[in-house]
Amino acid sequence: METKGKTKLLLIDDDPDFVEAYKRYLAGFFDVQSALDGDSGLRMISERRPEAVLLDLRMPRVSGVEVLETMQKRPDLRAIPVIVLTGQHLDEKTRRELGAMANVCQALEKSAPPAQVCTEAERAALLGELYRETPELRLAVAPGGGKHLSAA
Repeated sequence: METKGKTKLLLIDDDPDFVEAYKRYLAGFFDVQSALDGDSGLRMISERRPEAVLLDLRMPRVSGVEVLETMQKRPDLRAIPVIVLTGQHLDEKTRRELGAMANVCQALEKSAPPAQVCTEAERAALLGELYRETPELRLAVAPGGGKHLSAA
């Protein structure tokens, strides 16, 4: 499939069936790459610099939370927008905690309709492109925390 000119999206999830299904769905809109664990995901984020990341929270070895914490600590990664897409139930307290992280722009459960995930990925990717093109905006938002888009 032609990926030239498409927005780069990285999907990090330890469920290979979920990853393949979402890659097929999102491939019409994005240049989708994937990683099946948090450690590989962090390497790919560093190497590929995607416009946005779809991230599962519960993964073996390096969890999604650890990926988020590492991204927050690294100035070169902290402004990359992340959509948390997880199989666990997200109560309001968890959504608020995730929304308080500078790079989390949305938190969704895996049961969310794929069209909603695609829409949120498009919004996050646009934000990522804006940050890349406007470094002073990225620097103004990323270091201090806060949320980009609603986390509800």
